Amino acid sequence: MAAALAASQPAHAASDPLMGLDLGCAEGYALVNLRPNAGGPRTSTSLSGLTINGGSTQSVPVSCTPSPTPSGTPPLSGDGHVLLGGRVSYTGTAAGTPTAMIFANGSSSVTSANIPVTVGNGWTDQARADALAVSSYIGSFGNSGACTGITGTACNYATISLASGSTRTLTGIGGLNFYDVSSFGSNVQLNFVGNPNDFFVFNVPTSSIVTNRGWTISGLAPSQILFNLIGQGQGVSLEAGANALGTFLVSSNTNAGCTASSGGNTCNGGTVTMASNTSLYGSLIVINNDSPVSFGSGSVIHGTPFNPTRLRQVPVPGPLPVLGAATAFGWSRRLRRRLKRAHPALQS
Repeated sequence: MAAALAASQPAHAASDPLMGLDLGCAEGYALVNLRPNAGGPRTSTSLSGLTINGGSTQSVPVSCTPSPTPSGTPPLSGDGHVLLGGRVSYTGTAAGTPTAMIFANGSSSVTSANIPVTVGNGWTDQARADALAVSSYIGSFGNSGACTGITGTACNYATISLASGSTRTLTGIGGLNFYDVSSFGSNVQLNFVGNPNDFFVFNVPTSSIVTNRGWTISGLAPSQILFNLIGQGQGVSLEAGANALGTFLVSSNTNAGCTASSGGNTCNGGTVTMASNTSLYGSLIVINNDSPVSFGSGSVIHGTPFNPTRLRQVPVPGPLPVLGAATAFGWSRRLRRRLKRAHPALQS
């Protein structure tokens, strides 16, 4: 009977990852800059002045395998690596320990210290698509019912406004902490408090993130924080004194012509700059930008890209099958009879 009951119930994994936040082929790099691979002018990424310290196995050591598998050498995900693709040119070298590997499919003048590995457009096209899918998911999260469907972890949705020069401490609930940011003022200091089960995800639809403040973190890792910037031309600027935390996904293009298929490839997305002697514990992902990405002397990315693998959702159990319900009812009757025989006082 037990075997029949087991066979009658669908098999479920103990829990499933929250796929909407999986960056796929774009995850696991300290720096990503991608555009469509046809038409339009190139944007540039200058690696001069940047140091990338990464290479740990604590973040997202995943491989990228699109289907069908494109030709060319696949990029190797790593906390201290760089992925560049499409209409992106780049110059300079990135210092760091271990030496950053640069994966690109465009022309370059990178010197021998960072010999680039040439990858095909198929790999970077998939990374771009994966990053855009995550940005779209985050952008529609509140409109689709906030925490609806997040069944296996605590989830909280809130809208916040961050005034210029303000300090805000955000305390986690032991799950997904999702914030729609109506306004992100300049020079904001964020302090994160949580535990290994917390994830902080911010949707920033109308503002750039510009700060010269030092952010703090307690109880969790920067790989559990993600910012999604989607307003036209909005980006990230870390100014002198800044010490920021988290993965910044800058996907702020709104021009329908910014696609390889359109032939126009005119993008209006935002950009990223780090001033001299600033630091980021996390990663930068820039999609469809229209301005250069640049770094000042002594700027450092400590590669800890966003890693959603511990963010789980457990499927909601379906109704007990008819056979299972009948069997459970039979077991319940036998159990009551045994209890009555063992304890006559229970009989009425």
